[in-house]
Amino acid sequence: MGRYREENSVKCIDLRLSNLRQIYDSRDPSSFPDRDLDSDAVDYIVAAAEDLGEGSDCKLVIFVKDLDSTFDRVEVVADSIHRYFQYEVEIVERKRRLNFREAGFALVIGSFILLSALGLGNILRSEFSGLVSNLLAEGLMIVGWVALWRPFDLVIYSWWPQIKRRRLMRKLAVIPLELRQG
Repeated sequence: MGRYREENSVKCIDLRLSNLRQIYDSRDPSSFPDRDLDSDAVDYIVAAAEDLGEGSDCKLVIFVKDLDSTFDRVEVVADSIHRYFQYEVEIVERKRRLNFREAGFALVIGSFILLSALGLGNILRSEFSGLVSNLLAEGLMIVGWVALWRPFDLVIYSWWPQIKRRRLMRKLAVIPLELRQG
């Protein structure tokens, strides 16, 4: 038996609340359906969805002891949860775009440093001979290549976690939701 309940081959992310207001952030001054979700609830939902994996079918089941007549409609709650995670998708996409913009800027600077270091190394080798000038020229070459590490990291590696996060937020932005007394 796994950590998550299963109903009709669909894994359930169960959330138990005393009242439905607990799912919303109490610090947000907006009216209830428009409020941000509580950070603890979001962390739990996201962690559970990560545990279940990208390809698994899942649904969010919220058990509420006291269903408030204002919030007892599943459509209102589902809409606010879906809008929250859709906004998270937009945040991830914005971060990814900024990441690539930063990578372009870092690539220009790193390339300038590399070319300057290689040029200075060539000048050292042509003007001076000996071990010291060769060591300095090699050191400059290494510094030039190290300057390109950050842009390569941003372009090759850093965006993968963002893509994974975006997929997860997209999944949660449309997750089926049920409200149950309990």
